[in-house]
Parts: sequence; C-alpha cells; structure tokens
Amino acid sequence: MMKSSYLALLWIPIVLLSSCVESEEEIWIHANGSGKLKISQEMPALALSEVGDPQAYVDVIHEIDALEDSVSIQHLTYEMEGSKLVFRLEASFENILKLEEIGTRHTTRFLTATGADPEKMATASGETTVKLDGLQPSFQRVIDIGSLIPAPVKKMPILLGNASSSFTMHFPSKVKETNAHQISNGGKTIHWNFLLKNHLEEPMVMNATSSLPIPWWAWALLLVMIVVIIFASRWLWKRFFAK
Repeated sequence: MMKSSYLALLWIPIVLLSSCVESEEEIWIHANGSGKLKISQEMPALALSEVGDPQAYVDVIHEIDALEDSVSIQHLTYEMEGSKLVFRLEASFENILKLEEIGTRHTTRFLTATGADPEKMATASGETTVKLDGLQPSFQRVIDIGSLIPAPVKKMPILLGNASSSFTMHFPSKVKETNAHQISNGGKTIHWNFLLKNHLEEPMVMNATSSLPIPWWAWALLLVMIVVIIFASRWLWKRFFAK
C-alpha cells in the first residue's frame, strides 16, 4: 500500500496538469466519401520523456503526406504552451475507406522514425473500422486506454481530474444509429466526450451508421429513364399490338 501511494505521488506533477491533458478529434465526411479532419492533442511537457522528439512525428507525417496523393495536410504543428505540449493537425482526404490502408502501409516507417512503442501507439490510436454496405456507411472505434495508465493511478482515478477525449463526426446525411453522447444539426453531427477516469477498466467505444444521400442528378436521371421507358413502351405497343 505504501509503495503504491509513493508511485502515485510521482505522477502528481503530471496529473495535476490533467486539466491540460486534452484530446479533440473532429472529422467531416462528404457524400462521395471524401472529407477532412482536425486533431488537437495536448499533454504535459513532463510527458515528453514518454513521447520522444515531437519534431520526429511532424517530419515523418510530412514525409508520408508527400508519398500519398489521396491525403493532403493543410496544417501540422507542435508548440509549447506554458507547461504543455500541443500537437495540431488538419488534413483532407479523397476516400475515408483508404485511410486505414494508408496507415497500415506506413506503420513501420512511422515507428522507425519516431521510436514509438508500437503497442502503446496502437492502444492510443484505437481500432477503427469503416464499412460501406450498399448506401449505408458504418463506423466503429474502440480505444482502450487502461493499459496506458500506471496501476497506482488506476487505483486513484481522481488524480486524472477532468482529463478527457472528445470526438465529433459530421455526416452528409442523418445518422440512423449511434451511441453518441450528443446529436445535433438535424442528426448529421454526433459527438462523444469521455472522461478518462471513467474508462480505466472499460474501453471508449464509438459507433454510428448513416446513409448516403442520393444527389439531385441521380433523381433527375431516374426521372428521365422513367419517361424514356414510358414512351418506349407506348411506341412498342402501338408498333406491334395496336393494329
């Protein structure tokens, strides 16, 4: 008991800054599968020993960006703001279904450049699945942060304060099913906000199912086809049967 309390005290300089430990992710998805994303990560400067050189992360992400035509980075920076380190990323993509493929293709490059622990990196990013079943795109993401938190801190979750992770998704049409904490914009925008202290044993789970809107030109084309079929049917009837 004494040992656990002592180890927890070693984490107090970090967890006292927990109000500055924030993670915000926002993604916009268009009807054709393209979109954009915005990510902001804040962490105490004292955690740099675990993270490594921030510049290495920025450099390798720019390198991957240069190799991939379907993803484009508009903004990527890191900076020290008082006692915390802040990463910011804004990017656009041509097809959301290809994002996982791009990440998998460059995993080794990323880990080699940053020296990041692959298990911790996988745990922190979570497992994301995006599927397209007919006209219904579905999304699921599971993040299990429990293994990243030291055992002494897990026994005293109050030390994590209000540290949180928030996720927002904007769909092109109304979401049909979701476990989101908030729904707005006529059901097209969904939002989750997780307090880390509440997810030390259970993972953060996000899921949503939407439907792609049919564009106006598709309806117009359908109408033209119907008209053509009607006139063709009348012509055939008169040509072969109405004698």
